[in-house]
Amino acid sequence: FIPIAEDAGAIVALGTQVLRLACEQLATWHAANPDERWQMSVNLSARQVLDPDLVDIVRDVTSAAQVDPGSLVLELTEAALLTDSELVLRRLQQLKDLGVRIAIDDFGTGYSSLSYLQRVPFDILKIDRAFVSALRHELPTTTLARTIIDLARTLGRTAVAEGIEEQIELAGLVELGCELGQGFHFGRPVAAATLEHDLGLHTASA
Repeated sequence: FIPIAEDAGAIVALGTQVLRLACEQLATWHAANPDERWQMSVNLSARQVLDPDLVDIVRDVTSAAQVDPGSLVLELTEAALLTDSELVLRRLQQLKDLGVRIAIDDFGTGYSSLSYLQRVPFDILKIDRAFVSALRHELPTTTLARTIIDLARTLGRTAVAEGIEEQIELAGLVELGCELGQGFHFGRPVAAATLEHDLGLHTASA
């Protein structure tokens, strides 16, 4: 439904609502677990990145929820970086100036050059699951996952592996020194209340 929302012009309003709900949930967990360091990731569409009000929206939403912008990670795909490169660079720098962290999602599926990547103010490089799944039948040292992890290290950024589904993938990533990952191997998407129960989190009403 996301491409339909983009074509209909509803993605900015929808994305703003998602951002608001995510920040409110983050604030709830912060308040109930003050000794924990929570971080919330929210995806941005290309249309949102190009929206002239994006920076103001992020500033207003984090302020209203009383959330430190430094605990918010905004994720955009590598393809979104290329929609209007100079404008995107300016927009991302403005978000960085707020204190927000930036992640490049699905890395390796776009066509950004290394020289352009060096100009992008990002913090996290997320390895697309296509390269993670290759660890099922290839030696870790021969995979593109290794190349991307090495690239992240060279740029002084954090690498996160996406779509980890099997133990062999996890083992290969650990061998390569990738410290962070996500995927069904760890858990599937659940409601906030279910996550609180499964992880034994404190809630605001507890």
